[in-house]
Amino acid sequence: MIKHTNAELNLPKTVTTNGN
Repeated sequence: MIKHTNAELNLPKTVTTNGN
């Protein structure tokens, strides 16, 4: 699984960004 940051968790789960 891709590790998400707190900011990414706030985004919709449909959007998966591999930033930071």
